[in-house]
Parts: sequence; C-alpha cells; structure tokens
Amino acid sequence: MAVLRLVPASGISVFPWLSLTPVRNRGISFGLFSSGVLTVPVIVVSVVVLLALVLHRRARASRPPSVRFGMGMIAAGICGNLIDRVYRGGVVDFLDFRVWPVFNLADSLIVTGVFLLLFLRLTVRHAS
Repeated sequence: MAVLRLVPASGISVFPWLSLTPVRNRGISFGLFSSGVLTVPVIVVSVVVLLALVLHRRARASRPPSVRFGMGMIAAGICGNLIDRVYRGGVVDFLDFRVWPVFNLADSLIVTGVFLLLFLRLTVRHAS
C-alpha cells in the first residue's frame, strides 16, 4: 500500500516524530548491504527459515500459545518481506522515526517475534 499512496523521498508527516517515507531497500534489515548483491541469498535464507518455522511448528504443536505467536510473527514478517523482494526486487520500507533507519511492518514483526521468543526462553521454563 505504501508504494501506491506515498511519493518516494518526500513522505508524509504523521506526527513530529513519525513520517511515512517510502524507501526501496534491496538489502537486509535497516538498509544493511543495500547494494542488492544479496537479493538471491536473502530470498533463499528467507525460504529456508520459513520452512524451518513451519516444520518446527508441526513437530512441536504442543508449544505454549505465546511461543507459537512469536513464531507466527516471525513467519508473517518473513512472508511480507519475501513477497516484496520477489515481486519488487526489494522491500519497501516506510516507517521513518527520524532517529532510526526507515523500516516496515514486516521488519517490526520479525524483530518483535524474535525478542518475544528470547524473552520467553530467558524467563519461562518450557518442557522441551
């Protein structure tokens, strides 16, 4: 949707601390390695991680809902970025907080899901 509604590089100020500024990111999170040379390896790694999440989910269906939720967040973020990467040649980042590199909702899902799983791993005892 950001591609259709926002003008590249100008953005829309939503709050003094938030703008919606579309930026094409051919690299990985936060614009790292944005030369685009990693496009195919990033796609391959994304598919492998997504498959691992799906297989792990099936093998460990008894995991607590919070763990499944965190894994689902990661999988959803990977799917969103993967679709952009395959069909657009890179992801469209648009959340610009001015103090952090521009990112998108899929990045937020991945990072939040990873932190949730780390938090759960460090604070809650799970039967393995």
